[in-house]
Amino acid sequence: MKSGGLLTTLELVQTFLPNISGLHVEDSLSFCHVCHVGKEATTEQVADLISINHLDKLMLDSDHYAFNDDLLEIITKDSHLKLLSINGSNFTDDGVLNHIIPNLKNDLVEFSAGFGGMNPVSLTGNSVIALLEHCPNIRRMSLEGVNLNDSDFAVEDLPSSQLEHLRLGKACHQNFTTNGLFSLLSTCNKTLISLVLDLDHLSQSALQEIIIPLFQRQKLQEIHLVSESWAEWIAYYPRPRSEQEVKAKEAMWRWKLKAYWGLSADLINLVGKKISTLKVFSILGENHLKSFPIF
Repeated sequence: MKSGGLLTTLELVQTFLPNISGLHVEDSLSFCHVCHVGKEATTEQVADLISINHLDKLMLDSDHYAFNDDLLEIITKDSHLKLLSINGSNFTDDGVLNHIIPNLKNDLVEFSAGFGGMNPVSLTGNSVIALLEHCPNIRRMSLEGVNLNDSDFAVEDLPSSQLEHLRLGKACHQNFTTNGLFSLLSTCNKTLISLVLDLDHLSQSALQEIIIPLFQRQKLQEIHLVSESWAEWIAYYPRPRSEQEVKAKEAMWRWKLKAYWGLSADLINLVGKKISTLKVFSILGENHLKSFPIF
């Protein structure tokens, strides 16, 4: 960006787009986008320009020091944000617990951290539990690179949420196991409609003890299995163009179950039978296993 950087751009937005309802600030370089006539932008300057009262959606993605918990305090005060996405190592649990929840608890419908962002996050499962407990209207949550740990969810009374859509990508902590996943999903197992799950979280026990029971007894209609290791496969078959490609995808998925988890043919068939009762079963985004009935 030219001289003025982010602040000048936001000034233009405020001036010429007074009715804007959504704003996405992405800083992939972490320094030049926030320069202002040779000087570093401050948290207060950034906050002043993005504190738009009628803003419904706000996505912040920067590792610059100006994007921090203090910024969250200012921009969430007296606002009615329905969607908030924060990416950057200077956003912490304190910002969520002390500012986002008190200020947006009755307005927040969707929360995202890490998913789709350029910059790493520093949040833990403490923020996740607190959001589910204190934001009664939250329906969608996307988490990528969050420091999840089984101990975060090892409390006697986990909150019961109304979460309908959950995306759980790669976690930063190796101590998030099937136990933690079970506890997290138990907070929304009565309302969850769609689940996007990284294959890192899907072991044989998770499939047998968590995923299949969810399909059998609850409202879950759709599951997406995603993994970075499948990038080349997705690029080669972005969308099935023929029945042969659909079968190839199904064969790849079944091979994955057998080779990686050692599942028996009977169990694979059991999964198939449970999937056939759902409205949609999808793998890798929009690619469906169409050998099973889809309604």
